[in-house]
Amino acid sequence: MKKTKLFIISVIVLAIFAVIIIFITNYGEHWNQVEIIDSVRSKADVTIKNVHYVKTNRGIKEWEIKASSGQYFKNKDMGTLKDVMVKVFFKDAKPITLLGNEGKVITNTRDIEIWGNVVVSSEDRYQFHTQSLKYSSKKREIYTPDKIEFTGYGMKLSGVGMTIDIDRERFFVLNNVSTTVKNLKAD
Repeated sequence: MKKTKLFIISVIVLAIFAVIIIFITNYGEHWNQVEIIDSVRSKADVTIKNVHYVKTNRGIKEWEIKASSGQYFKNKDMGTLKDVMVKVFFKDAKPITLLGNEGKVITNTRDIEIWGNVVVSSEDRYQFHTQSLKYSSKKREIYTPDKIEFTGYGMKLSGVGMTIDIDRERFFVLNNVSTTVKNLKAD
């Protein structure tokens, strides 16, 4: 009886080891040790590559985030992002795209911040350049206190501080506004 129990236990242990070895052999190469170490060093709760997140409100897309990597900090209720692309959707217009080197999302408010070589562009061929932007989910506004440069629609505009009202589809440059308009001849 003891030999039978010992044999059954040995077979079960060997089977468990075999499953572990097969799992490590087939899936182990997909684990990224650098990500695990970075997560431990930074005290992030989760570290992921190729972030893609969509925020909807009553089934309508409000914004979409893509990033090369991200970390989530549960105790700070925040996620940090690298190589960020945020697409903000308007009610009746084409979306605008915000690009930046880094960013963060405050998870309880769904507010977003982007900084480092920020470019805001639309399919309508205009662009803003600035150093940082914030998106308020509650107000549905994009804003910056930094210097901005706008190009498009035959003009170049610069200033300090900007607000984009998403629902009203308007933008406002707040201070030190300078505009150059091209002479568009009718053909």
